[in-house]
Amino acid sequence: MIAEAATQLQSGANSLVQKLVVNILDPITGLLGSLAIAYFLFGVLQYIMNSDNEDGIARAKKYMMWGLIGLFIMVSAWGIINLIEGSLPR
Repeated sequence: MIAEAATQLQSGANSLVQKLVVNILDPITGLLGSLAIAYFLFGVLQYIMNSDNEDGIARAKKYMMWGLIGLFIMVSAWGIINLIEGSLPR
């Protein structure tokens, strides 16, 4: 009886974690990943538009670098979330 109750409690906790991941974390990582791509593309556009200005090029390179760093972080977070979600029993 106690084992059955513990199994039901664990099942409920796993279901809660899965709902949290699907309904909250997946959309947030997708949105932030999209923002990182947009930030990178903004840097590319600035690089093209400021091709004759050294300060503008340096600023554009920073935009591109931070966009790539943000994208790397979001892809890593997405992988970790899916790893955790996949390790939970169904």
